[in-house]
Amino acid sequence: MWNILAPEDIPSRNKGEAALFHGMQACLKALEGYTFTLFSLHPEEDRLPYGPEATVLDARGITPAHMLDGQGSLPAKAHNYMRFFGRHLGFLVTHKMGRALARKMTQREIWQSYEAADAVLLAHDSFYTPLYHGFLLFFFRCLGKPTMIFAATIRPPGRSEGRLKTWLYNRINRWALKQATLITLREPRSQAYLQRLGIDKAVVHPDVAFAMPPAPESRVNEIWREHKLPGEGVI
Repeated sequence: MWNILAPEDIPSRNKGEAALFHGMQACLKALEGYTFTLFSLHPEEDRLPYGPEATVLDARGITPAHMLDGQGSLPAKAHNYMRFFGRHLGFLVTHKMGRALARKMTQREIWQSYEAADAVLLAHDSFYTPLYHGFLLFFFRCLGKPTMIFAATIRPPGRSEGRLKTWLYNRINRWALKQATLITLREPRSQAYLQRLGIDKAVVHPDVAFAMPPAPESRVNEIWREHKLPGEGVI
């Protein structure tokens, strides 16, 4: 039995994210047996739709909120990130001192999921950021966990970025992505960017949302009628 961990928020209210979740589940069915654990910033909302297929852990206070959603002030984001960084660094230190000590000092389920994971999936869409995922790649390598960048988009720096920012972004990505056990991407542009960084272990696959099982014909027609659309929903 494989214990698969996705230590990031996949909000079920976002239908694109939900499609990615179900596509990930369809891909994981190739394993003979697995359990799937994911983090959530809205656990009460996500446990109901995801509950039959995954264990949803409350990641509030652990995952740095508002890193990419455009909300929150810069000081708040910096505070959230430093708290995330400090807690994970502290866990690594206590883990190196002894696993029993780490378990004793970190009773929350989040930390227990790190210990239990057999493999880790990161950056399931265009959410990749070196500040979060880059650090986690290093973190899980220190824990000895196989870690996969899974079905991601990894954007190169924009042309408007300054030389220093572009150089720093590329250097961090080159270092961080080399920590990954395997990298799968959603499009050739991301692969070309990684190849420019000297990373040749990335492969391109279709977006995992396309692996989501389709709704049955009866459900499609039901939705069609609920929204009072003309005709039937079957194409």
